[in-house]
Amino acid sequence: PALAVVRVAVEATADSAEDARASVAADAERMRAALREADVPDGNVSTEAFNVYPEYDYSGETRELVGYRAVHAYRVEVTPDRAGEVVDVAVGNGATSVSGVSFELSDEAQQQLREEALTRAVENARADAETVAAASNASLGDVRSISTSNVGGGGPIPYAESRATDGAATVVEPGAVSVTASVTVVYDLA
Repeated sequence: PALAVVRVAVEATADSAEDARASVAADAERMRAALREADVPDGNVSTEAFNVYPEYDYSGETRELVGYRAVHAYRVEVTPDRAGEVVDVAVGNGATSVSGVSFELSDEAQQQLREEALTRAVENARADAETVAAASNASLGDVRSISTSNVGGGGPIPYAESRATDGAATVVEPGAVSVTASVTVVYDLA
């Protein structure tokens, strides 16, 4: 993978919506400053969501307002080798949750691998069609139609380990990222 995407959020609860928002704003600014200091460019950090909402206690006969929660969620893009460092910097400076780390290929690599996957898929479709045609005492004719579907890239959920209690750094292992392609080919039989 060429890119790691770290999703972190700053959350706070308070008696009023304004207090919750202000608390999140202060913690988010502290986290953003720490990311800048760690050489994560501002352009690599973007807001994914921002919410302020009431929280209720439903344990009684009627719901009771217990406060307000504010959440500012961010997407942070870095090279894969920096993903663990970004988790540690964010959590150490105001982030209260990490919702995941994912890995992506560069656009160029994904396109090249998709082309290779499509070529293999067409070759496999022809080999399968020839086997089926031969089994039915027929021969393969011309291609009647061919279509593709965009399956895209994907990969395993990365392994992330955090040992905050003993001061160890977060280790994130990216694993393999794959690109798959699917084709449907219809042949004439001769």
